[in-house]
Amino acid sequence: MSYRSDSTAALAMFTGVLFIFTGMFAFFVPHFSPLFFEHFLGWLLLIVGIAQFVQTFADNDGWPLVWTLLLAALYIFAGIVFIENPYGEIGQLTAVFAAFFCADGILKVLLSYSVLRFNGWSWVLMSGLLSTFLSFMLFAGLPGSAIWVIGGLFGMNMAFTGISVIIAASALQRLGALSPEPAYE
Repeated sequence: MSYRSDSTAALAMFTGVLFIFTGMFAFFVPHFSPLFFEHFLGWLLLIVGIAQFVQTFADNDGWPLVWTLLLAALYIFAGIVFIENPYGEIGQLTAVFAAFFCADGILKVLLSYSVLRFNGWSWVLMSGLLSTFLSFMLFAGLPGSAIWVIGGLFGMNMAFTGISVIIAASALQRLGALSPEPAYE
């Protein structure tokens, strides 16, 4: 396997771990001040979005550039929204989460159909379906869902996204091991 494929898989795995860390943190943090949580969550989303953006351009290896860039832009945009408006009302925050989950789910479903040739495509699809399902749950439960949404649902979504990224990176690594590439790239 070439150095390029190794470094791409490692960067994708790192991005997946960041997603899982963000998810676990979000799941266990609601005990802290909502202001702190919203601001910190914004920074985590921004960092994850930037990592997704960098990983997209590091080595595309056939992944659809448009869908992965749109996902990165979504995470960066959501991060900026939470950083710039940390004093938002909990109901507004929940509505933003629901819209985020809806857009995230749709983009992941589209991405999964674009990468059918990779082994991890079904995990990307499952992550997208989960995000879409969570958005419908939130929209149906507003305003009552505002209290429990911050940690639980967001944490599950981010952790599942991280798992799907790691599985896809592992498939990419195996694919790279099978494809003949010059070792001197």
